[in-house]
Amino acid sequence: MKQFLLILRGGPSSGKTSISNLISERVAKVARIRVDSLIACLLPQAYSVSDWIEVRPLGHEMARNLAKLLLHQGYNVIIEEMFPEHEFITKLVQIGEQEAQKVLVVELTVDLNEALRREEVRGDINIDRRGEIEKLINTIAANSYPDSLRIDSAKKRIEEISEQIINNLKS
Repeated sequence: MKQFLLILRGGPSSGKTSISNLISERVAKVARIRVDSLIACLLPQAYSVSDWIEVRPLGHEMARNLAKLLLHQGYNVIIEEMFPEHEFITKLVQIGEQEAQKVLVVELTVDLNEALRREEVRGDINIDRRGEIEKLINTIAANSYPDSLRIDSAKKRIEEISEQIINNLKS
């Protein structure tokens, strides 16, 4: 398999992390970057949405630099976030085109009811987040990234989705 940069985009509970984990188990030399985790490193223990918004650009810059370094060192890179805006994805694609042999953007979609069910199963849901989740899902659905592979994660098992992505990376 050629060296790759895989960008996983999707709303909350769309399966980004589960799919990233499965792919990393099946493919050699994979580094996974969870942009939300990098952003969380910059925040105090108790933070507000405005705090998150303020440090998000720095988290994105950290993720871009880390992806570039890892690709340069020969790693396959999976980077995941909601990516409601295209700007960050475009910058990642440019890095991938310079450093990797294959770049793939995958958009994982899920309807609101399924996302809320998954959040509840994980214990992550509260009433305050319902509106936020709905807004993010709608924003991503209405703003598809050009030439991305769109997969409805409610209609396939994560094993099937992972296999589909791996096959696409091989081609």
